[in-house]
Amino acid sequence: MGPAQERQPARAVAPLALLASQGVVTLRRGARAALDWFGVISFAFFVGLIWLGYMGMMTGVPPRWRQLRPRRARFTPQFNLLYFPLGRPR
Repeated sequence: MGPAQERQPARAVAPLALLASQGVVTLRRGARAALDWFGVISFAFFVGLIWLGYMGMMTGVPPRWRQLRPRRARFTPQFNLLYFPLGRPR
């Protein structure tokens, strides 16, 4: 949290983005395609970073990421090939 002068404009970013999204249909085809490409690529990049971080926490590779693991005393990361595609039973 910063000073109040910096927090007020930050609250307006999401509503302004929603208003601006209505104007995308008025863009030329190339500009729309570039905007769509940028959105897909940036989403995939950040999802990949999150996945990489999670795998690093669970496997301990690289060793510095082992410290991000939950600090529960009996926590051991597990991987079951059957549950991976199906999901864990409740």
